[in-house]
Amino acid sequence: VYDRMYFYNNEEVGGGNCREERGKLGKQCVNKLEWKFHRAGCHRWKKGQRDSASWQGSLHWVEGQGERQNEIIKVTNSDILVLLNADVAINDKFFLKKLISPIINKEADYTSGNKLPLKPRIFFEKVLYISVLLKKDIYKNLNKGDNVLMCHGVARAFSKKYYNSFSFKDSIGEDAYSYFWGKSKGFIYRYAANAVLYY
Repeated sequence: VYDRMYFYNNEEVGGGNCREERGKLGKQCVNKLEWKFHRAGCHRWKKGQRDSASWQGSLHWVEGQGERQNEIIKVTNSDILVLLNADVAINDKFFLKKLISPIINKEADYTSGNKLPLKPRIFFEKVLYISVLLKKDIYKNLNKGDNVLMCHGVARAFSKKYYNSFSFKDSIGEDAYSYFWGKSKGFIYRYAANAVLYY
């Protein structure tokens, strides 16, 4: 699996990872004007950075998760869009129903699930586990869970009205961005406490 794919004029010209010899592909593509890095996996290259003499033109960085989610939005036409991260465990067969119920019931325009850490096994994990639960208990009581700290990117649902007017920007905190953008546009957020998943 490549950390990134290289495209020029929408044509795939190669792929690789952070450990590859960059010069090999660079020499093949001298004078190319634009690189698009799909699936952001190497943080040594930054937007607008000139890498070396063999990499001509401007280096264009396209953020991984936000850009992939924008692609999903472009091909979506459902009443509700649900975005889930891959590294989560869902044990409740009614999870999706609980996540989208506030939108179906016209109580919200976007929601986020209740992410919980897996049960700890060793002492150090137990220390972190208690810390996470303590912070979560504080956060969920701030404005009844309607705050940026409870808008988790691992599981979100968006109404069609919301996602049709929204796109993710170049932001590290894309979940926080979706929360604040919705608030700025007058959309209603709900923390779906009963939609539990584990990470």
